[in-house]
Amino acid sequence: MTQQQSFELLMATMWLARDRAHKQHLRSKGPGSLAEHMATGEFYDAIVPASDSLAEGFIGLYDVDLDIPEISADMDGGILELLVSQRQYIRDIRYKAVPRDESPLQNLIDEIEMIYLTAIFKLRRLR
Repeated sequence: MTQQQSFELLMATMWLARDRAHKQHLRSKGPGSLAEHMATGEFYDAIVPASDSLAEGFIGLYDVDLDIPEISADMDGGILELLVSQRQYIRDIRYKAVPRDESPLQNLIDEIEMIYLTAIFKLRRLR
């Protein structure tokens, strides 16, 4: 897999999370639903501009056109499990997608990981 393909999968992962979080945000009901509604809404609102900045930075650096695939994931475990597994995937692929020495882009990925971790915290701990 090329660096660009790795980056495109990284982007696709965040876009899947964006879509799933938005759907869960609108589906929240019952005990604990306010916390879930708020956590998924905040995640959705934060991941969109963060992923956009990362994509723009990558395009600016390499002057390439991205072909971001549509991916899917099993949601049997729910949004929390999806975000936990995606955060680990981001950690696993980040240096394949963006070289370590490209600190501006790596800093954006750090910020994206914090968006995930904040949502994970809120989904796990707030009710």
